[in-house]
Amino acid sequence: MSSKARNLAVALVGILLLLMLADVSFSESIRVLAVCTLQVFSGAFFVSRVWYRRRLKIEEFIGLGFVVGVTFSVVSEQVFLNSSISSIGWAFPCVVAGVWYLVGKKRSTSEIFDEFVDNANNLVWLGIGVLAVLGPEWYWPAIPAVLIAVAQIIKISQDPRRFAFRFKIQLVGAFRLLAVVVLGLGVYIRPFSWWIEDSDFGFFEALTVSFSNWGINGNSLAVGSSIKYHWFVYAWMGSVTKAAHLPSWVMLSRAGIVIGVVAVVSLAWTAISYFCRSYMARIIAFLLFCFFDSYPSWGSGFRIGLISSPSQLIGFAWLLAILVLLIEQQKQRVKYSPILFTVLFAGAMLSKISHGVVGLSGLLFLVVVESISKKKITTHRLLDIAASAATVVGLFFAFYYGANNAALSPLKFPAAIQGELSIYSGAFIFVAAGFLILGLINFQLISVAGGLLDKSIRNDAVFIFCIGTGVSGVLLSLMIDVYMGAQLYFLHSATIIILIFSACFTAETVISICQKYRVTRNLVLLIAIGLLSSALAWLTPSLNSGSKIAILLRLSRSMVFLVPLTFSLLFAVLPTKFKKLPAAIGFISLSLASLGVGFYGSNWWVVLNREFSSFDRNQQANLGSQELNNAMQWLKAQSGQDDVFASNNDSFLLSALSQRRGFLQSKYILRRHTVFTADWEGELDSRGDLLTQIFSEPSESNLRQIADRGVRWLVVEKTKLTSNVLKSFGTASFENDEYLILDLSLLA
Repeated sequence: MSSKARNLAVALVGILLLLMLADVSFSESIRVLAVCTLQVFSGAFFVSRVWYRRRLKIEEFIGLGFVVGVTFSVVSEQVFLNSSISSIGWAFPCVVAGVWYLVGKKRSTSEIFDEFVDNANNLVWLGIGVLAVLGPEWYWPAIPAVLIAVAQIIKISQDPRRFAFRFKIQLVGAFRLLAVVVLGLGVYIRPFSWWIEDSDFGFFEALTVSFSNWGINGNSLAVGSSIKYHWFVYAWMGSVTKAAHLPSWVMLSRAGIVIGVVAVVSLAWTAISYFCRSYMARIIAFLLFCFFDSYPSWGSGFRIGLISSPSQLIGFAWLLAILVLLIEQQKQRVKYSPILFTVLFAGAMLSKISHGVVGLSGLLFLVVVESISKKKITTHRLLDIAASAATVVGLFFAFYYGANNAALSPLKFPAAIQGELSIYSGAFIFVAAGFLILGLINFQLISVAGGLLDKSIRNDAVFIFCIGTGVSGVLLSLMIDVYMGAQLYFLHSATIIILIFSACFTAETVISICQKYRVTRNLVLLIAIGLLSSALAWLTPSLNSGSKIAILLRLSRSMVFLVPLTFSLLFAVLPTKFKKLPAAIGFISLSLASLGVGFYGSNWWVVLNREFSSFDRNQQANLGSQELNNAMQWLKAQSGQDDVFASNNDSFLLSALSQRRGFLQSKYILRRHTVFTADWEGELDSRGDLLTQIFSEPSESNLRQIADRGVRWLVVEKTKLTSNVLKSFGTASFENDEYLILDLSLLA
């Protein structure tokens, strides 16, 4: 077997094992991997044959293949959804790629795809990255990721004075064995419903049903309406669920997360390889990127592994792909690049609006800077910008505009994430916003400052793009009012892009300082101070008061970065030989990076203790009772795909589990994610009034009325009824202890 085939086989087996560890059965894992591999292979083929015109490494193959292949697959499925080939519409791009390959005579497979890795160790680092990103919210992969990373660092160490060869091999084996034991223990003790901490997953599952069954104009929560939402990731998950014949929840909560994170870390490795000259710097930067977090002032930290929002997490694949494409343009001319930018921005924008907007902002900022510094703009750059802007603006008006979920209003996010700030305005709210922003992006800020001091860096187009995304992320978060502080997603999208540069800058700077000054002991002490400072934020007391002093004390947790910053300045200034600004920036950057890694650990520990034991208790709320699941499975089996139900239980779980459209479910979500005009509000009120009449004072006339409006099935939660009078209008088609389902087509 060739090295290329062997490495590819190892990668596929590794993903298969991870899927199975994520509680996906072997047969389901095989089916998921088969569908997704076809998508990735077709995407990688198009990238290599149409745009890059060169060989691909494995990180490019996986990452770019995923974003391009998934984009084409989802669009294809939506195009053919109402055709006779709807069940295989997703596979049309794969067929095109296969036919193209078979009839093409220009290149053979060996000429299209490069050695999949420069070094087999790269696959191990990608695996560590996947476990690290999954760790904070899935809990059980975090410690194994750390142990395997330590083992791998020991393995590649070249210092014979520190490790005798035999002892080194034994030590590596011990850490790997311990990682396997801890991983097995974590899998064994995790609760049954460990994968669904967030109750919004029921809404996301309903979205996967909507887009795979009824397309972009369907809405499983309210038949007859479209939905204004970031739907692309959920459409992909629904597509794979249907193609691989998966049960509910599998793709959304586990399999899709694993596949998406593999793509994200692959693209991150590709981007990091651009900024880092040495292999060791690349490893350090990659680990910093995957293990970085912040104080969770907005409910969670600013880590990349935000599993509670699959659209945000997996959508990073498209945003990072935009960065990677820009990097490729620094190396060679990419043919037909406006088309590829269109593909990538379409996926980014539809996965999460924040990804598309900050990506476009970065490109626009780059064009402005280049036009000022170089006094000209190339035609290629203008075409790229035009295609990207047209895609973002067009998709915004097509899929987001008109929804009642955002408005222009400055400085609303502090009160949205900390309700006690809602009564304040003026200078105090500015101070609060400053504290919170600095707490989230302090590491990125100092690294950008260091980059600006280096002429070779500040003139780099990729670095300028990163700055542009950061500026837009800060401004949009400050200027927009969104439900529950969701405007911070713009800042989150931007800071993850800058985190790529920041991690690389820190790694390269620290290695340079070590080589030049030989101050390893001081650097280790700084790392320890940064790690310990993260615990200080959690130890800061919280006064049970709404006074300004109490609020400032709570906000001070976001300013804990001042502790390692102060120590790093002392380390840089006191010795005479360090009286240089670049060295000071390097010390500060290292200390803040270690603070971020410390927050990864402390946040994991706090959340583990707070929520791990609550999964089983919350299982019914998040997944529905067994009676509800049985009733919805019956409805799914006995009804047609286009049948509509109505219920006195307005949870989105009914639509998610039955895979059928509701007459009116989860009205509070509909208000935010549909075009809420006066006519639509009147329609929803009319539906609500009719349901109230049916379940409070049922009669044959109002049952016929709802049947005439397209509803066939009446799903009754019996605990919410005052009498069993509904049974008198017909024989129950299904009944258990909690639910009754009536077939309105059987009315006499």
